[in-house]
Amino acid sequence: MATAEEPTPTTEQPPARSGHRLLVLALGTLTIFAAAFLLFSLQPLVGKIVLPRFGGSAAVWSVCLVFFQTALLAGYALAYGVAMLRPKQQIVLYTVLWLVAAGLATVPVGDVWRLTWFTNPAGQLLLKLVQFVALPAVLVGSVSILVQVWARLSGVRDPYAFYAVSNVGSLGALLAYPTLIEPNLSVSASATAWTWGFRGVALFVAGLSIAVWLARPGLEQATETVEPDAPAPGWQALLGWMFLAAVGSGLLVSVTSRMTQDIAPIPMLWVIPLSLYLLTFIICFGGLYRREWILSLALLGFALQTFVSLRYGWSELGFNKQLLGHTFTASGVTVGLVLTSSAFFFLVMLLHGELYVLRPAARFLSRYYLAISAGGAAGGAFVSLAAPFLFKVQLEYPLLLALALAVLFAVTIVHGVRLLQNVWLNLIATIGIIVLGLGVTVSKMAGPLLAGEETETSYYRNIYGPMHVEVGADRKTFVHGGTTHGVQSTDPDKARRPLSYYSEQSAVGMVYRLLAEDEKRSPLKMGGIGLGVGTLAAYARTAPESEAARGEREVVFYELDPEVANIAREHFTYLSEGFPKVAIRFGDARTTLEQEPPNGFDMLVVDAFTGDGIPLHLLTREALELYLRHTKAEGVILFHVSNRYLRLESVIANAAHALGLQSLTIEHDPTDVDFDASTYVVVSRRQLPLTTQEWEDSGDSKVTPTEPDPSLRVWTDDYSNLFSVLAKP
Repeated sequence: MATAEEPTPTTEQPPARSGHRLLVLALGTLTIFAAAFLLFSLQPLVGKIVLPRFGGSAAVWSVCLVFFQTALLAGYALAYGVAMLRPKQQIVLYTVLWLVAAGLATVPVGDVWRLTWFTNPAGQLLLKLVQFVALPAVLVGSVSILVQVWARLSGVRDPYAFYAVSNVGSLGALLAYPTLIEPNLSVSASATAWTWGFRGVALFVAGLSIAVWLARPGLEQATETVEPDAPAPGWQALLGWMFLAAVGSGLLVSVTSRMTQDIAPIPMLWVIPLSLYLLTFIICFGGLYRREWILSLALLGFALQTFVSLRYGWSELGFNKQLLGHTFTASGVTVGLVLTSSAFFFLVMLLHGELYVLRPAARFLSRYYLAISAGGAAGGAFVSLAAPFLFKVQLEYPLLLALALAVLFAVTIVHGVRLLQNVWLNLIATIGIIVLGLGVTVSKMAGPLLAGEETETSYYRNIYGPMHVEVGADRKTFVHGGTTHGVQSTDPDKARRPLSYYSEQSAVGMVYRLLAEDEKRSPLKMGGIGLGVGTLAAYARTAPESEAARGEREVVFYELDPEVANIAREHFTYLSEGFPKVAIRFGDARTTLEQEPPNGFDMLVVDAFTGDGIPLHLLTREALELYLRHTKAEGVILFHVSNRYLRLESVIANAAHALGLQSLTIEHDPTDVDFDASTYVVVSRRQLPLTTQEWEDSGDSKVTPTEPDPSLRVWTDDYSNLFSVLAKP
C-alpha cells in the first residue's frame, strides 16, 4: 500500500550578515595562518631544546617524529569530534579549551628537560613531550579544520580555500625559522615568543567565535543537515583520500633522503622538497589546479625522475658509484637537484590536485582532513620507520614512484578522451615517454662502461640511513648515504696503515706524534666521537702488561649506530688488530660522556660533521667544556670539519676563545691517492708547538691559527645558527 512521501525537513537558515561574514573571513585567515606558523615552528624549536639533553639517537629521533605526527592526527581528531556538536556547543567548548590552554601552556627550557632515566631516555622524552608540548601542539593542529567548519556555518562559499592559507603559514614558518628566528633569537627567547604567539592565537579564536556567532542569526538551528542532497562519503572515498595523502607524504620523505644522500649531503637541503610539497597544497586548494596540464607535466616529471634515479643511483643497481658518488661537479649537483625537484613537484601536484578534486561536500570536511592526516602520517611512518627494516636499499622510492604513476595512468584513462584532443599536451606526453625510454636504455648501457673495475658491494640499512661497503682491487670503502666514512687497503702489508682523513700526515697523525714525544711514554689514551671503520685504532700501540691487566684501553669510540660497528668488524681490521686496546660505547656521545667520570684522554677526535645532518649539540660551548673535562691538562681536542657546504672553523674558534683556549686549523691536501684532503681544528689549553715549517717536508699541509669571528655569536645550548655558516657558492 502506497504511503504519502514525508516532506523533506527544511534546512534554510537566515542569511549570513555580509559584514560579519567578511569579519569571519579576515579573522579566519589570520587565525589559520598564525596557528600553522606556530605548528611548523614548534618542531624545530623542541628539537633544539631536547637535542643537547637527550642526544641524537634513533630512539630519540623516532620518539619526536611519532609524537608530532600523532599530535597532528590528534588535533584533526579533536576538530572532527568538536565538529560533531551543535554549532553553539562547538563555539563555546573550543573557545574555552583555547582560553584555558593559553593560561596553562608554555614551552619551558632548561633543567626541566634534564635526562635522568639513563636506561630509558626515549621513554622519559615521550613523557616530557606529553607533559610540556602535547596540549599546545594538538590545539594548533586542530585550528585549520575548525575554522573551515565555522566558515561554512557563517556562509562562506568555499571553506576549502582556507587550507591553502594554512599551508602558506606552514611555508612561512619553514622559511622564517632558519633565516630569521634562529639567527636572531636564542632558544629560550624563541620559546617565550612561541608561548606568547600561542596566547595570541587564543585571542584570535575567541574573536572568531564571536564573529561566527554574530554572522548567522539562526546559528542555533544550523546543524549538519545542511546540504541534505550531498551523500556521505563511503569507505572507498576515505581509503582513496588516505592513499593519495600517503603516497605524497611518502614521496616527500623518500625524495628528501635521496637528495641529501645520493646527490649532495648539503645541510638544510630538506627545505627544498618540503617547500615544494607545501606549495602544491597552496596551488591545489587555492583553486589553481589544472588537470590537463599537470597530467602531461607529471608524466614528463616521472620520466626525468626515472633518468635521475638511474643516473645518480647506480650503487643500488650494483654499479660502482666511485665515479659518481664522490666526484660530483657543481653543475652535476645542480642538474640533479633541479630534475629531482621538478619531477617531485609535478608528481605531488597531481596527487594533491586529485585529492582536491575528490573533496566532499563542505559538511564532511572534518572527516576528509582526518583521512588526509592519517594517510600522511602512515606514508611518512612507512618510509621513515618501516622501510629501513624492510629493504636493504631504498626500494620504497621506486615503489612510491610506481604508485604515483598508477594514479597518473588511472586519471589519464578516466579523463583521457578530452585530454588527447590537445595536440600540445599530446606532444609533451610523447616527449616524456621518449625521455623515459632513452633514460632507462642509455643508463643501463652506460652503467657497466662507467663502472670501471669490478667491485663487490654489500648493502646495509637501518633508521640512520643506507650504508654500503665497496671492495675493490686495492681498497675497501665504507659509504654512509653519500659520504665516505672510512677506507682501508686490501693489501695485508698495508692494512694497518691509516688512510682517508686519518693518515699519518694529517692533523691526527701530527698531533699523535707530538703528544707521544711530550709524554715520553706509550700508549696514549685516545677517544673518538664517530667510529667510521675504526681508523683511529691504527694508532694504538702495545700496552704494558700492567695496564692491560687493569683493563685499560687505548682507544674509546662513541658511536650512535651499532650497525656501523658490525660493519667495521666484519669488513675492516682496524678494530680487530687493536683489540683489546679498543672499546666502543654506543649511544649519543655527549649524553654518554656526561654519565661517565673523567676519562683522561690525551687526544679526543670529534668526527661527526661530514654529512648533511650536523649534530649541533656537539659544537656548543657546553659541549667543549664537557670534552675538556674528559681530557688531561696537556690533552688535545681535534674537530674534523671537512665539509664542502659548511664553514665550522669559526664556530669552534669562538667557543675556544670564550673558554680561554688555543685553536689551530690544520689543512691537509695530499698528493697520495690513498689519502683524502682534510681540515681539522685543534683545540688545547696550551699553545701547541706546531708550525707550518714542520710540515714543509710533506709539502701538502699547512697550520694556521684559527681566529675567532666577532660577527658570529658563540654557539651554546641556547643559541646556534646553521644558516650563518653555510659555505658561500
